[in-house]
Amino acid sequence: MLFFQDVIPDQTWKLNEDESRHIKVLRMHAGQTFFVTDGKGTRATVELEKIDKQCVVRTLDKESIANTNPEIHLFVAPTKNSDRTEWLVEKVVEMGVRSIHFIQCKNSERIHLKPERILRVAVAAMKQSVQFHLPVFHFDVPFIQAWNEAPGMKCLAHCASGEKFKLAQISKKENQLSLFIGPEGDFAPDEIEFAKNGLALTLGDNRLRTETAAMKVVVQAHIHFETT
Repeated sequence: MLFFQDVIPDQTWKLNEDESRHIKVLRMHAGQTFFVTDGKGTRATVELEKIDKQCVVRTLDKESIANTNPEIHLFVAPTKNSDRTEWLVEKVVEMGVRSIHFIQCKNSERIHLKPERILRVAVAAMKQSVQFHLPVFHFDVPFIQAWNEAPGMKCLAHCASGEKFKLAQISKKENQLSLFIGPEGDFAPDEIEFAKNGLALTLGDNRLRTETAAMKVVVQAHIHFETT
């Protein structure tokens, strides 16, 4: 059973209100032990001392868990429907991406998201998949800035004509991938031109929704690392 607290103190402390509600729903009792993570690799074993609006717990042990997830960084334009973006966040967090960057493109239909809502979805997905690392989130990042700052091999999926490659064709020596997925209207021609120093990706003949394309490319990236 895994709970979340952004800072995990030593000795006795109060669990945040959201997680305290979960304690009550689960009908836990004083004396029970469970794990708490800060999303930065810490796994703390704590004992429940008192059930309250903010439950009182005591830290018994803390250890650092290494992040063994592949070095996958997702750069994606938010969808107009926020529910679809939240669905994507849930799934890629479960798959263990290292970072998620919400980018602003010329054809973006939706630019601004509610970070607190996205983080809530991400925390729930991390706990559900029993992981101890949250992705690093970046919001409202202009495309050019995102491209310039992206680590490792930069891969941009687009629908324009020209030579394209599959992720399976990437050298097995590449151990860090930055994957760019544009808005429903695709990347603008000048954005595609700007990114020509990266790898132009094909995701097949079907035209995919943004969240579907992002999910597909993350799965393909995992296959790349699994076969390296």
